Amino acid sequence: MNHVIEFTKAALHPLPFNLYTLLRMARIPARANRVESLGPKRFEVRHLRWYICALLFLGSTVNYIDRGTIAILAPHLEKLFN
Repeated sequence: MNHVIEFTKAALHPLPFNLYTLLRMARIPARANRVESLGPKRFEVRHLRWYICALLFLGSTVNYIDRGTIAILAPHLEKLFN
């Protein structure tokens, strides 16, 4: 009965409906994400932050090893390239 009164008040209101009023009338929770409810589910990668951390760690490790290798080979490279 309360929903009927709210619908009547909203219908008689001179201004256009706002989104909250429309969601209440349709009995859709206000926190529902409209994009997810209308379209296909978004692609999700589980534990994405750990993949990013692993890539950063791997990149740092390769950089560290590469710098060490260049430091060891520096005298030979200087002779080779003059």
